[in-house]
Formats: sequence, C-alpha cells, structure tokens
Amino acid sequence: MREIVNVILYQNRTGCQWEFLPHDRPPPGAVKYYFYLWRDQGTDQDIHDLLRWHLREKRKRLVDPGLVVLDTQSVHAAVGVPADTTGKDVAKRVPGRKRCLTVDVLGLVMDCVVLPASAHENTAGIALLDGVAGQCGTVTEALVDQGFEKSVVEHGKNVGIDVEIAERNPAEKGFVPQAKRWIVEQTNGILIFYRRLVRDYEHRPASSRSLALWAMTSVMACRLTRVPPPLLEDCMSENPQITAVLEYVETRERELADQAAQLRVRIEELAAQLGEFDAECENLRVTRKTFLALPAPAPPKSRTAPRRRTIPPTSRFSTHSPPPSSRCGRPTCARRSTCRSSRRTPRAHDPS
Repeated sequence: MREIVNVILYQNRTGCQWEFLPHDRPPPGAVKYYFYLWRDQGTDQDIHDLLRWHLREKRKRLVDPGLVVLDTQSVHAAVGVPADTTGKDVAKRVPGRKRCLTVDVLGLVMDCVVLPASAHENTAGIALLDGVAGQCGTVTEALVDQGFEKSVVEHGKNVGIDVEIAERNPAEKGFVPQAKRWIVEQTNGILIFYRRLVRDYEHRPASSRSLALWAMTSVMACRLTRVPPPLLEDCMSENPQITAVLEYVETRERELADQAAQLRVRIEELAAQLGEFDAECENLRVTRKTFLALPAPAPPKSRTAPRRRTIPPTSRFSTHSPPPSSRCGRPTCARRSTCRSSRRTPRAHDPS
C-alpha cells in the first residue's frame, strides 16, 4: 500500500499519464484501482484530515480552526474532459473548471469543491460553507474577496458562520496583499507546483478534488517530517574530517585576506600615479589652449612683378614704314614691312 501511495504522489507531482508510470513500481492498473477506490470511500479525505490535525497540533493550535478563508481558482480543462462538466469563466476568460478551496490561517485545506468554470462565486461559496459546517462546528468566521456577494453572507448566517467580505482600499494602487485573506492565494500557488493540477485532465470532478487533497497530503507530510539541522559542535565531535575541513577553510581565509590587503596597497599606488598623470594632462591641455589663443602672424609682403612695356601695334600704313610698293618682294622674308632691302635702290642689271 505504501508503494501505491508513492506512485500516486509521483504521478500527481510530475503530471505524467497512468500508462507512463515507472516500470519498477506497481502496475498502472493497480494504482488506478486503489486511487478510484479510496476516492469513492473517502479514504483520501481521512488521510488528509489526520495529517492536518497532526500539523496544527505541532504548530500549537487547536485541531479545528475558528477562522477560514474562501477563494476560487479557474484552470483550463484538457481536450478529453466532458463538456457537461466544464464551462467558461467570463471574468478570467478561462474555459475549464473552477477549483474552490477553504483554508485555515496556516494555509491548510479544509475542504475542496470542483465546479464548472461558468459557475458563479456565490455557488462556490455556498458549497464551501456547507462543507465546512458539516465537517467541524468550530468555524465561526470566514473571509472572502469582493467576488462573493450578499447571498453568501446570508447563507453563512444560516449555518452559523459570519462571512466578511474583505474590500480593497481604493487609495492603494498596484498589488497589495490583504492580511489573512491572502493565505488562500499562497495555497493556490503551492498546488500549481503539482503539474497534474496545472490543467484539469480528469473526466470526473471528484477525481480532480481527490488529486488536490493528495497534493496537500504530500505538502503536510513534508512539513511534518522536516528535521532541524544538527549543531556544528555535535558534527565536529562525531566526525574528525569536518574539523580538518574547517581548519583548511580558516587557513585559506587568512591567505585570501593577506592577498586582499596587498591588492589594496597596490590599488592605492596606482590611484596616486593616475592622479599625477591627470595633472600632467591638464597642464598640457592648458598650454595648448594658451598657444591657440595667441594672434596669428602677418603674412609676408610679396614682390610685385615689373610691368612690361607695351608697344602699341604699328599700323599697316604707318608713316615710319615704307610704302607697299617699295617693300621686299621676297616671299621668304619674315619681315617684309621693315626689311632694309625694301629701302635700297635697286641696282642696274650687270650682265657680267
């Protein structure tokens, strides 16, 4: 039976299918048989309640609480879930089922109800109040959020429970957790760690409720078996290896402390050198500014080239030039107009 319980807790935490359970454990058919049997007989509820009472006594509280907190959580449903057991939460836009919880001030589940997501908060609140009133008669006060309406308050008076709607302060902005009522949100967050509860895969709401109870059973078992760590002196007296390790750690700490001191001295020296370099750079910067502020020297005077004497062009029929009839008739002469041969008197033909 202990192996059957271990497999149920394993499947609830990992979220695997029944057919993919580890092969070194009991067969899936046997595990499913006992899971459904304990669900129908209420054995899962009895185990859960026994652990809850034990944990409350360990925390020095009464077995049954006097204050409870109510809240709902909408989760998506798997593809194979029947449509008649599911709905759509219009406010949260979640198609699936609504998991309704009643917890005490320690976050332990008192009762769990699974409804279609389309169910109103009042329906869930009335079902939870009936379940709490039927289990224990010590509950006298219940806290709910603003999603619940006056019908839940009136029904609480009929069963002897004072229902208080915790309203949010309109002056507060952002997320502000409300004292005592926020403990149910913490429980919802813990249940999400169990991957079988992240999405509702069960065909019957009773199976979803049973898985939620098994998840809280695992949480309470871990809290009950939590052993405080032993004192260091006791461990050192029992195991000499721990003493050797501690001595090595102390020696290593001293060495690291000395290295850190040397590094600090070196850092101070480098900081002083860096200050000197900065001062020298500042002096060079000032010198450069001063040099740039000096007036620019005047450009040297350039020599002007001497003017060339321009001779006006001589007219073709100038008085200084011979007449066209007396010019040189040689075609090879380049200076016809000024050639001296044009001024000479032509000599007589010498036949010799």
